[in-house]
Amino acid sequence: MSWLPHILQNQIQRMSTHHVLVTSQAADGATIAILDDPGLQDALAIAYLGASAAPALHTDYLPAEAAPALQKLSKLHGLAICPADVLPPDDRAAALIVPRYVCLSIPLPATLLAYHKNLGATAAAEFALIAAQEFHLRITHDADLLPEFYADFFAPTVAASHGGEPVASTLPELQAILAGEKAEFIQIFLDEQWVAGAMAVREPERYRLVCHGWLNGDSAFLERGARAAVYHAVLDRACNLGVPTLVLGNTLPFLEDPLFAYKTQWGAQLDAQETRSADSAWLLNPAHPHVHRFFEAHTLIARGQDNRFIAFGAAMPLTAATCGPLMGSLSAWYRLLPAPDPATATTHPEVPALLRPWFVSEALTRSL
Repeated sequence: MSWLPHILQNQIQRMSTHHVLVTSQAADGATIAILDDPGLQDALAIAYLGASAAPALHTDYLPAEAAPALQKLSKLHGLAICPADVLPPDDRAAALIVPRYVCLSIPLPATLLAYHKNLGATAAAEFALIAAQEFHLRITHDADLLPEFYADFFAPTVAASHGGEPVASTLPELQAILAGEKAEFIQIFLDEQWVAGAMAVREPERYRLVCHGWLNGDSAFLERGARAAVYHAVLDRACNLGVPTLVLGNTLPFLEDPLFAYKTQWGAQLDAQETRSADSAWLLNPAHPHVHRFFEAHTLIARGQDNRFIAFGAAMPLTAATCGPLMGSLSAWYRLLPAPDPATATTHPEVPALLRPWFVSEALTRSL
């Protein structure tokens, strides 16, 4: 359920030429200022403050007013976010440029057997779970199944998995996709009961997962392996089609986001070609204690030089075997220091000048 009343949400959406400032406050007094997409406000506030935050609409800004306000807001709140495209170049240079969503994909070998040989322990255990049960699938183009899939599978799964985030695709949008000759619908059954499904699109070099869900978003089906069965189905289909890449779609730009983490356990990596969402500008005040708390819990994916992906966080770089492909899709990792230290801090120009004393560049482990 979204925090903002429906009337307020509709009001925000009508302000097409304005950027609405919403500040959220947690029980401990932490706050955040967001001048950005209303659909992201809940998710970003939860990431920064925790689930107990409560929003308050303060004012709205014309795009030209956003840049002068951003510095003041970041000093007050520790973090202020606005659309990157409203900032002049000098202000953009002072901010981290962060995709609103990043796309993850899996590079595929020639066969599913070869893919299995490189699996980490977590994904291998999920495959063992579904292998022990009688999941079976049906591939169809039957558009009459979509209303039931949307109402009973997709929408409840989004609600169960992402809380207040809006459903990314509407039923008419999915119907339009399925009407294309390259789109297909996958039904997954367990003991003759339809328990999960997915829509995907075949392309010459990519098999694209459009959406998926399990029955009623029910955790009981999740525990029995319904989501793993979806991933197995699309992986198997992509390998059978002989395409080199399975595109898994968008997630929030945090390594610790549950959906992001789930995809990486299957060998997913960041896909610059498929990351097409608009960018946000994050203006940080590293001296603010809540900024440190945020980076202790989250590793943020931002854009670096030449549109490459770079990571910012308080943790050391990941070294787990299942994150090998992910680490290969990062060009740099910057670790937040407890206090500014010019002697060890990074001097790399892709890090905003005001942030450089606070971050040290860490070596990346590309493979294990």
